[in-house]
Amino acid sequence: MDRDAAFGHSPAPLHGWNGSIEKQIEAHAAWIEKPTLKVKDCAGRSDSCRQAVLKRWRDDISRQREQVEVLQGILRERAHGTE
Repeated sequence: MDRDAAFGHSPAPLHGWNGSIEKQIEAHAAWIEKPTLKVKDCAGRSDSCRQAVLKRWRDDISRQREQVEVLQGILRERAHGTE
């Protein structure tokens, strides 16, 4: 049984997931640039709280980029017929 059949995924949803993750990265980057887009009372929070939120968003972007790399690797493997 191939991996697609085992997990019930065709290549089309993987492309969709990739685009979805890219949108999440863009949203997180926008929040880092302007935190009030996500946290309305950001200015009223302590500096340590603001820094923790920014770190979380940066960490999220890092994790999401890793997910994109994994998905792209899977798609490359499928394009070359190796599984």
